[in-house]
Amino acid sequence: MLEPKCPQIKKNNLPMIVMGIDPGSIKTGVAVLRSYSKAPVPLKKIEILDTITLESSPRHSFNDRLGQFHKVIVKLIEEINPNYCVIESCFYGKNVQSALKLGHIRGSIISAVKRFSLPIIEIAPTQMKKSIAGRGHAKKEEVAFALKTLLDCPTKKMSLDASDALGLALTFLLNLQYYSASENHLSK
Repeated sequence: MLEPKCPQIKKNNLPMIVMGIDPGSIKTGVAVLRSYSKAPVPLKKIEILDTITLESSPRHSFNDRLGQFHKVIVKLIEEINPNYCVIESCFYGKNVQSALKLGHIRGSIISAVKRFSLPIIEIAPTQMKKSIAGRGHAKKEEVAFALKTLLDCPTKKMSLDASDALGLALTFLLNLQYYSASENHLSK
């Protein structure tokens, strides 16, 4: 059976739970937001449910780390039951080996998400940084500070990976009208 090319954001799907994921080969940030509002989503209608940093020891083989991240993401999705998953899209770095590893991590995470047939929204790091901190090349610390200001949340206890995941989820919610109208940003 063929499914629609672009899953549409359901207008009556409230509250909406969004899981943001900032993938990394050692640390992966995860953040979960709940919104009680339709687009455009006001900040006061967004609640932070959790922020998590998944850490894997570099002493483990890379394939073991891939499996660990996949298993944990599956478990989190089963517990949280999100409506959407937002993941940082690939960026082009100078280190090809690092880019390949990140691609493997993303693939493992995307595979875990798709086990539940959840829509995946990919957001570029520069797009998230511009949306949250005001400039596309902001440092991770600037994003964390902007999130603290926007959401009135204590980011000192949060890793920079988790704050980036929070920024991804928030970018999606703040730009919900744009994402619901664009087939390029929602994938099955």
